[in-house]
Amino acid sequence: MLLNACMDVAKALSNLIDSTKDACGKSSDDNSMDRLKSSAKEMVQSVSSLLKTVKSAEDKASRGTRALEIAVDAVSSDIKALDNASVGAVSASPEDLIRAAKEITQATTKAVAAGNTAKQDDIAAAGNMGRKAITDMLNTCKGASVNAESEALKLKVLQSGRSTSMAYRDMLEYMCESLSGGQPENSQLIEHSRKIAESVKDLIGCAEELKTGADWVNPDDPNVIAENELLNAAASIEQLPRSYLYSSPERKPPRRWTILLTSKNRFWRQLKLLLLPRVPW
Repeated sequence: MLLNACMDVAKALSNLIDSTKDACGKSSDDNSMDRLKSSAKEMVQSVSSLLKTVKSAEDKASRGTRALEIAVDAVSSDIKALDNASVGAVSASPEDLIRAAKEITQATTKAVAAGNTAKQDDIAAAGNMGRKAITDMLNTCKGASVNAESEALKLKVLQSGRSTSMAYRDMLEYMCESLSGGQPENSQLIEHSRKIAESVKDLIGCAEELKTGADWVNPDDPNVIAENELLNAAASIEQLPRSYLYSSPERKPPRRWTILLTSKNRFWRQLKLLLLPRVPW
């Protein structure tokens, strides 16, 4: 928890510096001033959260609840940062988005189990896991939206990521409130998990839509792997007989090389038989 709280302070400080640079020399009614105010407020909140975390670090009775509070604040901050999707976005594939969505499902399952046991250590672990899963998912949404073929699809991906994050945050807030007065009700946890599952389903649907792009190729597709291996082998074999002939003119190349070089069609046919006998052509 202390490490996460320190990371939040460092992140807030970085955002404040960037906002200050952006607002420097601008008029008071410029949008950059609003972002500067928001960054300053986030900085104050993160420092306050760090101080509370230091005080509660030795209190085992509230360790889980404090972890949930930190996770809620972090998720809220990440949702706000999603509005600037083009800033710091690293390209991500649809498969990356699907994997990130599955991590949300795993984090939800762990959170529900922790809510049923009401053990502070389990709750703290669930809060930290959920926080990381949401952060990774939102970053992946930013990266995947960059490759969207249309602006409408880009906004749909970002909105789906935002909805999933908000649904998960609602569950964490419910757990935090319930733990202050007892134990979360299993029926409420199941209802929150159902909403999260629906949002994750929509998120995976967005990833499938991103796959429909003409330029997207699944690197794990066996056909794609076979094609790449075949092309690489073809280039190597094509160069090998030539280097053999030029390096030693007096040597006669083997019959197999001669066959491969005599005809393009025969070359490919022989290559298929030699290299990939089990690939369905």
